[in-house]
Amino acid sequence: MRLEMLKARWKEELAIRGTCPRCGSARVWFNGVRLRKATLLDGDEARDVSDVPVRRLKCGDCRLRWSRPAEAVASRGRVQACVVARAVMAMAYAVAGTLAEIAQASGCHKRTLGRFVARVAGLGEPAALARAVAIEAGAAVLPRWPTETRRTRVARVGERNARAGLVLGLLEALGSLRGLEPPALAHAGILMPALAATVPDGGEPPSGS
Repeated sequence: MRLEMLKARWKEELAIRGTCPRCGSARVWFNGVRLRKATLLDGDEARDVSDVPVRRLKCGDCRLRWSRPAEAVASRGRVQACVVARAVMAMAYAVAGTLAEIAQASGCHKRTLGRFVARVAGLGEPAALARAVAIEAGAAVLPRWPTETRRTRVARVGERNARAGLVLGLLEALGSLRGLEPPALAHAGILMPALAATVPDGGEPPSGS
């Protein structure tokens, strides 16, 4: 979604009160708006946005205070899942582009890009994810995924990049099967707990993000 359209949606969302998440009361009061920073995709370009509005709310019955995040800004981290997912895919499978070029296109430093890859690669075991996808689909056939990975000078870095790409792809497949809006990485907290029961015997349950 283009940033201009997203900002229009943010403005509309500020007028929504909803109900209290604790007691369900409809007596919800506006309690101000705070602005936060985030790195988001504007079409195909990663852009830093400094005025993302976060609506603050308060329940008139149980007095609970909470904040409702703006659309497409699900994470508390500055760089959002849409940007991280695209960067990880580029690191794993892009034919062209240096590390510096991928980092620049993702609006981050090269070291940050490496942390993205490491975090996604460590989200869970590909075997557990593959089993979860097969169970959800009710079939033993998994989605086809690129076999040619991006070349690197250090073998272990290439292996880590490839693992991150595979984990991300399986997460996307699982998220799609469960009807979650992409990127599935934004729903990792929902998807990963369900994988604990799918870890093969002797394995360790994957950690959440």
